[in-house]
Amino acid sequence: MLSVVAKIQTSSGILNVAFCCVVLLAYVCLASAAWTARPQVLGLLMGTALNAPLVAPCVLLIAQPLVALTVGVFILEDAISPPMREEQLGPTLSCSIRGWGASFTDEGYTVYVYRHLPFFPLVRREVTQVTVNETEPGDGPQSATCAGVAAGLSR
Repeated sequence: MLSVVAKIQTSSGILNVAFCCVVLLAYVCLASAAWTARPQVLGLLMGTALNAPLVAPCVLLIAQPLVALTVGVFILEDAISPPMREEQLGPTLSCSIRGWGASFTDEGYTVYVYRHLPFFPLVRREVTQVTVNETEPGDGPQSATCAGVAAGLSR
């Protein structure tokens, strides 16, 4: 279920952020409600386990603010940078090529193919992705294009 939700996004960055905020708020409500479960020991264990993923990053941010800020800036730069290229592959298929590697690691790009919902064209679902590591390709692909990735879907 979570993997399906994680692959759904809109073509608008603002709507993506709003969707993430709504999902986070729902998770916080669910995690907080778990503390009230009976018996009390079970509620305490479930509530703590569900809230730990929310609390742990905050503790790290407070303990190591400079490291967290530096890493966060590089991650955000990769996440919010505009796509290098976008193509419409068909009436319900589109493609986006996004670069990555703003941090002090490898560099490359990822080719994403999305399927748009015919009744709600702002929402798209990731069908597949191919990641190309230009610094150290290893066993991975040397290059990828929108047409090549889309052709792999029809096989």
